[in-house]
Amino acid sequence: MSEKGSRRANGEGSIYETIKKNKKKFDNTKMCNICKNCTNKSICNNRSGWIKCDKCSKCKECLKYCDRFYCYPIKSAQISVDGTRKSVGTAKTKKEVQIKKEENIDKIYKKRNIRNGNSTLSEAMRFNEEEKLKYKFIQENAYNRNLNTIAAIEKYPTSQKKISKLECDDIKDILSYFVDIGASQSQLDKVYDEIKSACKMCKIDSIFEDIKRNTFVSNKDKKEVIAFTLEEEKKLIEYINTHEKSLVNENKCDIDCKTVKNLIKFALATGMRIGEICCLNKDENIDIDKKVIIVANTLTKNKNGKIIIGKYTKTGKKNKQNGKSRTRYVPFDVIFDEDEFIALLKSQTIIASNNTNNVLNLLFCTKSGSFITHSSFNTIFKRICKEAGIKLELVDGCNTHMTKHSAVTRMLENGMSIYAISAVVGTSVEVLQRTYAHILDTFIEKEIEKSKVKRQSNNLNMNYTKNDSCKIIPFVKIL
Repeated sequence: MSEKGSRRANGEGSIYETIKKNKKKFDNTKMCNICKNCTNKSICNNRSGWIKCDKCSKCKECLKYCDRFYCYPIKSAQISVDGTRKSVGTAKTKKEVQIKKEENIDKIYKKRNIRNGNSTLSEAMRFNEEEKLKYKFIQENAYNRNLNTIAAIEKYPTSQKKISKLECDDIKDILSYFVDIGASQSQLDKVYDEIKSACKMCKIDSIFEDIKRNTFVSNKDKKEVIAFTLEEEKKLIEYINTHEKSLVNENKCDIDCKTVKNLIKFALATGMRIGEICCLNKDENIDIDKKVIIVANTLTKNKNGKIIIGKYTKTGKKNKQNGKSRTRYVPFDVIFDEDEFIALLKSQTIIASNNTNNVLNLLFCTKSGSFITHSSFNTIFKRICKEAGIKLELVDGCNTHMTKHSAVTRMLENGMSIYAISAVVGTSVEVLQRTYAHILDTFIEKEIEKSKVKRQSNNLNMNYTKNDSCKIIPFVKIL
């Protein structure tokens, strides 16, 4: 049956006139004398076009909350979908409601066709993302990332196959394709989740019975977290201090040299992500009295790709869902001296305050008052590290994520508990242990060597007898 025939079978619906209650109260001081003293409620000098229905004429309760003339005629449209009557629009004129009716009918039948599996896999995935965004299951930045994943899937011909016709082998072919082109494990997981979510919406996810999330493994080596060594970090700081005026070409770049220098130092000192730093409000997010930075947001993109301040940090939403605070606090002296950090803040606050275009009161912004994006700053950072002669062995050069990795490494080297580090940088203990495994291994080896020296003074050995003196050092719980 054609779509047109299907609509007729379900009922094209009807357009009819009805009376709608106006909940807005009018200003009684503007009410005419006829209306104030009216008893039959049938005429009014200043409300032409308003009428009274039979129910209203007999109603006394309405006088408690309205000015008597509170009903007006509207045109309304309804259709029958799968045996259920559904309103598809209201308007003042028949022409207006007809337009709304047609628009909503198209949406209703498109939605029904997709959910019934009468669309391509590509259409189903895109519709599924729109629904998740509409009902706020995801934020706009996640929506954009998921659309990028869908665009990658659409390069494979199976994406244009009707979703109700998909078979287990089709899913395997798509995932095999991504393995062959060298996709990372993270990308493979996103492809799997995207396709399965669309199939679940269309109630055909049973084809995933023999395909688990870890069935297909990437051939690409996992990127190892790279941090600056202590000497490299000193070298970087020395370079930006001694080459401040040449860090960027200010005639071509919208970011001034001092801001670049301060931003690099700020990132190394706090372990914050660049997106988190570049949306800080210099008054609201810096608590001088408590000497902490208040981290609650990060830069992100909206549905249209415009840079905005997001509602959460990268892990803030997940923390909130788990009953934890979405806000974290970073002490001024977590890595560097407190007085040095305060001097850095004062220097940058002066720069930000002198920028009359800084309407968002940002601590770090461009000369035109706009956001410093991660991509633009990453380009500058790569060049600075190259000019400073740091990590030249890296094929792709340095990147701004290394400032966070370096901060975590310094915290570990300084003896901070991994639980304290987790609270400061906003990354779970589990992820820290997994991401910084090689750094933790080196740290553990050093700690074991330290313990050997301490162990000798304990006089504890396997041939111990009661005549031997033994000093046992009690275990101290680290909070």
